[in-house]
Amino acid sequence: MLLKNQGLRWGNGREKSQMLYRKPYVTIPYVARELRISSPAASKAVNNLAALGILIEVSGKKRDRVFLHESYLSIIREGTELYR
Repeated sequence: MLLKNQGLRWGNGREKSQMLYRKPYVTIPYVARELRISSPAASKAVNNLAALGILIEVSGKKRDRVFLHESYLSIIREGTELYR
């Protein structure tokens, strides 16, 4: 699994590793709560995923940042565009 190979400590269990597919918009506090890890650990994991291009920071803030799993959302959106 990509996350494991990158040395990210997401915890054990398939459910935890699938968190981004359940909620493609995440914040660091959400990741910390969902995975039951510390805020610094969640921040490091999210920032590592952003560096890999898996997550994209979309809020434009320095604090309370929101990250998006864009590649997953693009799959969901495919075929649902409105045509004019």
